[in-house]
Amino acid sequence: MLNKVITVCTRKDAITFEIAAPYITKYIPAKSYVVLVPEADLNYFSALKLENFDIISEEKYRNISALLLEKNLGTRFGWYFQQFIKMAELDDGDLNDINVIWDADTIPLRKIQFEDEGKLCFFQGTEHHIPYFKLIKSLLDVDKLVATSFIAQCLPFLNKGEDNGTFTSRDTRRTKSTC
Repeated sequence: MLNKVITVCTRKDAITFEIAAPYITKYIPAKSYVVLVPEADLNYFSALKLENFDIISEEKYRNISALLLEKNLGTRFGWYFQQFIKMAELDDGDLNDINVIWDADTIPLRKIQFEDEGKLCFFQGTEHHIPYFKLIKSLLDVDKLVATSFIAQCLPFLNKGEDNGTFTSRDTRRTKSTC
């Protein structure tokens, strides 16, 4: 069983997440479920039917917000902030626990396995966002090398029990496209 499923949601996706929540708990068994929401929307989310989810204010990570605000990210601030706070939640748990980041606007339709014989399972898609690859080409002079995409609605991480302020302590083990 997973240690924790982590998601971040704003009011814009709240209704979809309210529908997704029981499916997440049904098809992704975990010891705990967390949804991080804007402080201003805490009461709104508390009124939704989000059984088994702990609703936590993003204010918990105001230090991350302050650092990102210094970077002058413009309209992309919210997206970057969400990515960083999801990663900040990953350190929870014991050595070798698996935590999963799950997109709030997606609904699992079947049981999903994130580990198989000691290997983490990563999911692949077929998305090909042309502007992204043009940017990579212009910056690094590297073309797309594989047909698949690693953009997915979920991402598992193995807790290695080290907290050195970076995310390099994660052991990704071997990847698999299906489990």
